[in-house]
Amino acid sequence: MSFGSFVELARGQGIRVFDHESWHHIEHWLLNDKERAAGVVDGFLYRHLKRLRATFEGDLLLPLIIGEIAHRNIAMLGHRGDTTQQVNKIGSRFGSDSSDVRDEYLPTNAYSLSQSMGVPDATMRRKIAHLRMREWVSVDAGGNLAIIGEAVHRHSEQCNLDSLNDMVAGYRTLAAMGMAS
Repeated sequence: MSFGSFVELARGQGIRVFDHESWHHIEHWLLNDKERAAGVVDGFLYRHLKRLRATFEGDLLLPLIIGEIAHRNIAMLGHRGDTTQQVNKIGSRFGSDSSDVRDEYLPTNAYSLSQSMGVPDATMRRKIAHLRMREWVSVDAGGNLAIIGEAVHRHSEQCNLDSLNDMVAGYRTLAAMGMAS
């Protein structure tokens, strides 16, 4: 589920999401009631980690690697003029031998991931081999990785939906406690 879908889900249930006033209430609450804030946040994170662990065969490093690859695949979008054009380039990244497409992305190979995440190179290579076997990532001739978004989405869709529903429920709890609007 996309961020936009989450916002639609929350708004469909009568919850104002991510507007300035809501953030002001949440910020005030976080600063003035840290113990209850920590309890709500910790509870959500714990349940989310349990869902990720179940979704990714008990291996919490896999969603972190997927996230790092995805981040690197799209990190440069914010620095470009036409975002739609850049998203289309991501889709055609491995269909082209053109260096102008490949050179616009951050290095996304096993070594760069190993270095940035602090994971031993051999471990990273094993994890990437597993992700490739599951067809969640692809690799080009230069060793650069990209997420196969549809495959990851299909695999993690229920986990994401459950987490988003949990987030909406938490927001409702905060609203009932007067800590969010």
